[in-house]
Amino acid sequence: MTIAAQNYPHVLERFIALDSSRQRTLKELTDEKLELDKQLRAHGKLLDSNDLRFDERLGIHQNVTVIRKRRQECMAAIGDRRVTPLAPKSEQFIHARTDEFRRICASTQLIDAYTDEEDAITLILSATHMFGGALYDLGDWALTFGKFDEPASFAVTNFRNDNVRESWGRGSYPDYTDSNGYFCIGGFNDDIAKLFMADRYHQAIQMVIYVINSVNEHNKADIPLAFYQVSETDREVYVEHTSSMAG
Repeated sequence: MTIAAQNYPHVLERFIALDSSRQRTLKELTDEKLELDKQLRAHGKLLDSNDLRFDERLGIHQNVTVIRKRRQECMAAIGDRRVTPLAPKSEQFIHARTDEFRRICASTQLIDAYTDEEDAITLILSATHMFGGALYDLGDWALTFGKFDEPASFAVTNFRNDNVRESWGRGSYPDYTDSNGYFCIGGFNDDIAKLFMADRYHQAIQMVIYVINSVNEHNKADIPLAFYQVSETDREVYVEHTSSMAG
């Protein structure tokens, strides 16, 4: 199935607002603040020592003053970037983002979309795999991305797992779910993160879809033992879609 982009205006609004350059700057400021905090803790331990000469202690106090000043600047900058509205987007930019969102919504494996309290976007994706002439249900997965201060961050978590047979061990291949319910992305993780960082969202999502639909060659024989088959009606839709894509 697909979803209609016009039915998800709140998700489209957030998608248009995604700004990795702003996010990168915020992350850099946050990382600097963490490093400054680390330096302050280290200096504090030195000042607790009774082995310091007067000039050494004076030098450390001077360093602490400089570090605290820079930390205050970082905190102020972080606050400004969180509350300052994004710069207005051009009509050309909005049109391009809207078109990209429509292409994302056109995926037959996208079944829902929403935003959360952190303004991250979550897409619910269904996964299937054809094996031995039958189509198998690999479950539904929630892809979350676009957190305000983490442009390259994404997560694929289990949304529906009643596709796995009760007789099959949870987390045992080819059920690629770890103990926390995350999908094992493996070697694709860095490539997908780079695409999100570069604002190439459609490509990143297509790669995620490819991964959740994939089964390692040496695990394919276990597919009928691990998963339930998709209904004949859904199988026909799948075959029709893949045939049209090939054409």
